[in-house]
This record gives sequence, C-alpha cells and structure tokens, in this order.
Amino acid sequence: ASSDHEAGLNRCVEETLRFLGSAQWRYRVANRDLTLGGAAVKKNDKLCLVHAAANRDPEHYACPHSINLERKSPADHLAFNVGPRVCLGMWLARLKMRESMKAIMSRLPEVRLDPEKEAPHFRAFSHRSYGPLHVVF
Repeated sequence: ASSDHEAGLNRCVEETLRFLGSAQWRYRVANRDLTLGGAAVKKNDKLCLVHAAANRDPEHYACPHSINLERKSPADHLAFNVGPRVCLGMWLARLKMRESMKAIMSRLPEVRLDPEKEAPHFRAFSHRSYGPLHVVF
C-alpha cells in the first residue's frame, strides 16, 4: 500500500506541475529555418514558447483544465522544459514538492482552506504564484 501511496503522490506532483506550473513561457531564438504550425520561422527569429498553453492542449490532454491523476504519462508536460535546456533542478523541485506534501498530510491530516478568508488565486503573470493560502487544521 505504501508503494501505491508513493505512486499516487508522484502522479499528484506531476499533474500539479502540468496544471499549475510556475514558468508560463520561455523565450528562445530559432537555430535554423523551419515551419511551425504553418508559420515560417527563420534562423535567429525570437520565439515566445507558451508552455502554459501547451500543458493544456486539448489535442494532447483529455480534459486539460481538470486535475486528472490517472493520465497515461503523468510527466509528459513542459513544466521544466525539454531537450538541451531542461531545468537542471527539476528532480530537486519534484522531491521538495513530494516531501512537503507528505509532511503536510502526515502532520496536518485535517488541513483545509479557511472558508472565512480570501480564496487563493494566481498573483503573478510570468512566474505564477498562488496565494494567499489561508488554511485551518
């Protein structure tokens, strides 16, 4: 059962990263001429890659605007980029999320949002933060 718990926690971390990832876009420079989505891109063109939109692509994710812990490939998202510019700290970030969630669940099993306080919302544009996070336990 503990391995099931760990697997579920890992899926929760990945789905949270897909759904609520902090980096919404990344700027890049094209290193060659290509066609992308029907548009011509020339070498050295500046591109703004909107990872938040890609992580909610309805052609790739069924019900992309919902949390789904049963997705076939839970780590199939762009929260940490891909390829040669992948985030070097991604494994540490995942570990911190998982261990923080485990500590909260074990130490504060009754934790919940405070219904008498302001509901959390996204507070930033480029690198999102979610708050305020008023809780009771």
